[in-house]
Amino acid sequence: LIITNYAFSADVNGREVSNPAFGMDEVWGSSGQINDQTGDGRIMSSSTPDNPLASKILGLQFPTLGGVARRTMGKAQIVGRLQDGTPAITLNQYGNGQVLFIGTNAGEAYNAGHFLEMGSFPPGGGIRLDIQTYNRLSRQLEGWPNYAILLREALGMVGVHSPLKLVTADQNDLLGKARVSLQEERNPTDEPGYHLLVVTLEPIHNPVAMIQRKLNDFMGPEKRVLKNLSLTAKIPHPERVKAVYRIPPIGYEMGRIEALPEKISFDVLKGEIRLKIPEISEVACLLVARDARPLVGVKSESISTQDGKPTRLLVTVENAAGEPLSGEVTFPRGFAAVPIGEKEPRFQGLEAGGHYQCEFEVSAPPPVERNRTFQAFLNYHYKDGRTNTSKSYPVTSRTDERIAWGWVKRVEAGMAEAALVPTPYGGLYEQALQQREMVYAAYNSGAYADTVRLAQEHIRLCAMIKEQRKQTLPTPEE
Repeated sequence: LIITNYAFSADVNGREVSNPAFGMDEVWGSSGQINDQTGDGRIMSSSTPDNPLASKILGLQFPTLGGVARRTMGKAQIVGRLQDGTPAITLNQYGNGQVLFIGTNAGEAYNAGHFLEMGSFPPGGGIRLDIQTYNRLSRQLEGWPNYAILLREALGMVGVHSPLKLVTADQNDLLGKARVSLQEERNPTDEPGYHLLVVTLEPIHNPVAMIQRKLNDFMGPEKRVLKNLSLTAKIPHPERVKAVYRIPPIGYEMGRIEALPEKISFDVLKGEIRLKIPEISEVACLLVARDARPLVGVKSESISTQDGKPTRLLVTVENAAGEPLSGEVTFPRGFAAVPIGEKEPRFQGLEAGGHYQCEFEVSAPPPVERNRTFQAFLNYHYKDGRTNTSKSYPVTSRTDERIAWGWVKRVEAGMAEAALVPTPYGGLYEQALQQREMVYAAYNSGAYADTVRLAQEHIRLCAMIKEQRKQTLPTPEE
């Protein structure tokens, strides 16, 4: 049990009560009174021999927020103290378990430190963040990530360990840089069908640059990239895993899509599944398959936006099920799909973990404006007659249309600004007018990539007109 200051400090109606409440002093191993607390300071890990966590957190400091509740010690052991010796973190053996009592608002301090690292501060804090305030808060909250280490080591001491371990070739401890979650999906017989491993990387923040940026300037964090990762996961019966796949993001780009699952090699050793991942940026989702639906992937270098012009589309099938299956790739009613090459849309007896692919020319029914989005479907069946359907991510040209429409609006805004008085009529202005008409023509014909290219040229012309206007404006003396 992990308790922080003011735990159980209000009843069901929100009224303040003594802390800790309900006569649980014996559970905490210490006692205290409401509103009896020190000012803020720094908690130091206790180096005395009776600290059960001394070897794990030796030398670590922890910031306080809202002071530290004064404790009258009972049977609990002191894990951390303020510099004046006041007990601040205690650990108590109670029954078959243990209670870690943190006498300050540790969660709030951790969250505040995390916000500060991003160059912001918790909403409602009433603090306008500038460099001086940032430096003061950084000193006050120094050591906020150490609370995560404290909880990890306290849980580990009683045998609670994460089933996951993530390391890179040069970094064994990725605390605060990467998070890994493990989700289990069970089949109708209550057996694990598959697991999802989700690796999320914390971006690299530049808080000083965020604070000093201009009001209307957008500044995002830098993407964190980790290479040569080793991921170990403890899951039930890892020897039954048939395959591991990296699930792609939707992968929309201008005029194309690439959403193909990637098969990841793995080993099973000492009851664990072990993966090697060459590189992760931002997030990675891994399917650890025993008996899951087959995965349908799609890839196209050029998604058609014109009637009568087909989209060349690669369709892949990864058998993530625990047994062989047979199936057929189909498309929505009205869409014509012609296989390219020797492969057929039907296949038989695809083994567990097996791969199938076929390339198609897919034509949308006219008018294409109403049929810009479609999916590839896999109708499949097992030997025992069971049937089901899997489908791919949507293949769509609407992404292109939306991007192009954004550029059309920029062209209109740029042209409106170029026409402001004094309008610099002449060759440059006429060229911009003609360029705008070319942008409209490209957009109306569905040539969205050309729309963006022509719009960018138009924006450049408008910038030149703006500079020309500055040269013609009268000076204050004039």
